[in-house]
Amino acid sequence: MSSGPQEYRDRVDVEQMAGADVPKRRINPHITEVAYCANKDTPLFTAGAKGTTAGSLKFDGDKPQMDLVPLSSVYAVAQVMTFGAKKYSANGWKDVPDARNRYQAAMLRHMTQIQEGEEFDEDSGLPHADHIACNALFLAWFRKNPTRGL
Repeated sequence: MSSGPQEYRDRVDVEQMAGADVPKRRINPHITEVAYCANKDTPLFTAGAKGTTAGSLKFDGDKPQMDLVPLSSVYAVAQVMTFGAKKYSANGWKDVPDARNRYQAAMLRHMTQIQEGEEFDEDSGLPHADHIACNALFLAWFRKNPTRGL
């Protein structure tokens, strides 16, 4: 595949972008800014003039870094939610009357149990900390969905 002069200027060599000497040279004349991941070697995003392309890079610097979320904790919350779905109903937590107050109270009860030295919930056998995370997730969801759980 041949590329014309403009296409060539707009294409960024990702291998060069990941190199340690990237800050010392401009690979693409349209790129005005480069931000790096925590390891300082991998570009997180590039910013350039509107309408230009930067090869195979993705302009996601303003998006949440989902890779920072510990998936083991997400899995633990899913275990709590699975327990709740079996005991009550799947997604029934969204329609519990006075849900915000009730889930906040439940979260505080789990926090109290931890403070009193109990690590695992007697009913589910799962860690209280995972129940707290689940309740916090519910409260965050209700904040974004204010007409639910009233």
